[in-house]
Amino acid sequence: MSHALPSLLAAGFFENIGRLADTYVRILIAPWQSLEVLWAVIPVYASLVIGIIFQAGKKASWGSTVASGFALIWVTANWSRHAIVTVVRQPDTIEFFKFSIPFLVTLACMALGVVAIVLGFRKKAPRVCQIIGHFTFNTYLLISIYPMQAHLLDWTPQRFAAIALFAPIFWLVIFLFASTRRMKKSKAKKK
Repeated sequence: MSHALPSLLAAGFFENIGRLADTYVRILIAPWQSLEVLWAVIPVYASLVIGIIFQAGKKASWGSTVASGFALIWVTANWSRHAIVTVVRQPDTIEFFKFSIPFLVTLACMALGVVAIVLGFRKKAPRVCQIIGHFTFNTYLLISIYPMQAHLLDWTPQRFAAIALFAPIFWLVIFLFASTRRMKKSKAKKK
C-alpha cells in the first residue's frame, strides 16, 4: 500500500502536466485562428525568428534593448486597440475582473517598452538593459500572452500556469538551439 501513493502522485503530476501542455498549445494556436489579430502577431513571430538567427545565444546589447522596447510598444498598441474595440462593441458585458488583468498587463508592457527604448538609446543602466534586452525571451513571452491580451482567450489560472511552466522551457530550447548554431559557426570560422 505504501508503494501505491508515490505512483498515484506521479500519475496525477503527469496528468496535470499533460493538461497544461494541451492548454499551452491551444494558447499558441489561438492567434492563427483569427484574421483580426493575425496582422499584428506575424511581425512578432518574424522578430522571434530574426532574433533567433541573429541575436539568440549572445548577450543583450543596447540595440536588442531598443528592439525589445519597440516589440513591446507594437504589441501593446494592438492590445489597446482590441480593448477599445471590445469596450465599444460590448460595453454592457464587460466584467471588471476580466478586463482589468489585460489592461494592467498592457500598461506594464507599454511602460517597459518605453523604458527599454529610452535606456537603450541613452545607453544607460546596463544591468537593467541586460534583463530587458533578451529579445528572444521577451518576444516569446509576448507571443505566449498574446491571445489573452487580444481577448481571444480569457486569463485563467490554468493558462497562467501553462505559460509560467512552458514559456521558460521553450525559451531554453530556443536558446540552446541558437547557442549550438553559434558554436558551429565559430568552429567553421576557425577552420
